[in-house]
Amino acid sequence: MKNISGKSVLIFSFLPFFFLASVFTASADFNTTMDVILDEKAISYGSASYALLTGTAVIPDNSTIRDAADKMTEMFPETAMEWNTPLSLGDLSFMIMNAYDMKGGLMYRIFPGPRYAVRELRYRKILQGKAYSTMSVSGERAVRILGRVLEMEENADEK
Repeated sequence: MKNISGKSVLIFSFLPFFFLASVFTASADFNTTMDVILDEKAISYGSASYALLTGTAVIPDNSTIRDAADKMTEMFPETAMEWNTPLSLGDLSFMIMNAYDMKGGLMYRIFPGPRYAVRELRYRKILQGKAYSTMSVSGERAVRILGRVLEMEENADEK
């Protein structure tokens, strides 16, 4: 039987601490990023990308907003913008339709874009209240919209 040195015992006793510290750090990064998103007066392309892609588990929670924007541009070049560009509700709706691979109605299938994405999400009752494609959308409203999208996706999986 091998002798266990004091150094080995010390290392193994601190492993759980390092594991827990890394888990809480990743969680704190996600929470901090979500706080930044919620505080935005007009959600940016990078922030929307982060919320969408973490919601679909395409990127890990500890990614940055710029990483998320780069990944969104790579996956859906038709939505590409600078990471800090403020989005309209139409842009956000179009990103949602692409990220969740939603099939739209006749007009969206003929002319896929922000205008008909807003109309499709209003029809599905994901967008509530005033909703036109050129209006600005706050981070808080964007997160509420994404919550309804996730709820709709969950309900579709159960059926």
